[in-house]
Amino acid sequence: MKDLKKIHICGIYGSGKSTLAKNISKKLKLPYFSLTDVKYRKKYSKTRSEEKMRSIVKDLAKKKKWVTEECWGERAEPLFKEADLIILMLIPKTTCQYRILKRFLTRKKEEKDTLISALKMCKKVSGYYKTKEPVSLHSHLALIKKYKRKVLKIKNSRDIITLMKQLK
Repeated sequence: MKDLKKIHICGIYGSGKSTLAKNISKKLKLPYFSLTDVKYRKKYSKTRSEEKMRSIVKDLAKKKKWVTEECWGERAEPLFKEADLIILMLIPKTTCQYRILKRFLTRKKEEKDTLISALKMCKKVSGYYKTKEPVSLHSHLALIKKYKRKVLKIKNSRDIITLMKQLK
């Protein structure tokens, strides 16, 4: 895999999107953008308007180089459209839920960063694979199909190791 300048990583909470994006960014020397930072004016509490989020994403998509990650669906559509590669994280539900709870227990807490919010995220992980909501596998697959971009499916740690070895 060479000449990758725009990589978009999608999947549900706890699937490892951020970690993978940061590692790819470092290896390929591409700027990294988390859409969590786009969503919040103040981490996990004060969100930006829908219009502002979409505007920021549109601007990001126009940049020449990037690695982005998110669990959004249509809000991230410009990134699906412009990506050289889309990485779809298909990590098992229980692994994602474990990571969400572990992250909650070990990280510095922000305003509105509560056990209840972590448990709600765990519940959404189950829905990701079976609903047609904006944050769902269905939504991600629809955008991938619409733009016919190269897709790499990551299902486990071995897939990540293989990917990192292939990146140049």
